[in-house]
Amino acid sequence: MKNNLLKRIITGIILIFVILGMIYLNNPILTFGILILSNIAIYELSKALKKLEYGIQEKVLYIFNSLLVSSTLLYDVKITLSLYIFINIIILSLIIFKSECRVNDILGNIFIILYITVPYILILNLRDTKWIFYAYALPSFTDTLAYAIGILFGKHKLIERLSPKKTIEGALGGILGGIIFTYIFINIFNLNQDLFLYGFAVIFSIISQIGDLFASFIKRKADIKDYGSILIGHGGIMDRFDSLLFVAPLVYIMIINLRL
Repeated sequence: MKNNLLKRIITGIILIFVILGMIYLNNPILTFGILILSNIAIYELSKALKKLEYGIQEKVLYIFNSLLVSSTLLYDVKITLSLYIFINIIILSLIIFKSECRVNDILGNIFIILYITVPYILILNLRDTKWIFYAYALPSFTDTLAYAIGILFGKHKLIERLSPKKTIEGALGGILGGIIFTYIFINIFNLNQDLFLYGFAVIFSIISQIGDLFASFIKRKADIKDYGSILIGHGGIMDRFDSLLFVAPLVYIMIINLRL
């Protein structure tokens, strides 16, 4: 267990430096990195959904995801939104004209765009590099501390049918991780010590863990242990960034409404 924890922490630290490097270099390097991550995530999720007998159009999804993510380079959310609507119409058209078309196939393909592509687009539309870092790092801190506290002190199961190893103690540790990271983040970037940021940190940490449980729910249904094996100690890109997919839209909403 301690070996796995060490591998997980080391991989997490490496990922943080990779993400920081992409953020520092900014567009188009960051966009290219997100493009790769999102397409790998689509590949991993498609495999899981195919096990559940959804008719996933992988090649079409790769093309459309690439178009949507790349459109953020134009710095115009309206263009991205227009493309998103157009792409959903194309996906629907391609699927319904297939003779074996089922409603589940349509929903499965649109779900992948909503679940993976949209959050990654919103990350890029944050524009301010510090908040892009925040959207990535807070779920990572939450996940790492939840895992560590769960391993060391966990006794009471959280939702055993979804994730047997997750505990209530670990979940509380994850929330603490989000608060600690927010404190570090505020001090690094010389932000005001506003209580509402810590309130959001608690909400984001909880949502982060719900995102992780949701991804676990799909894995359970598909009868797989991990989405992939590309990251030592974590599994696949979906295993590592599942929480980010739930947190990124909320960070985006917070930023545009509070104008931070």
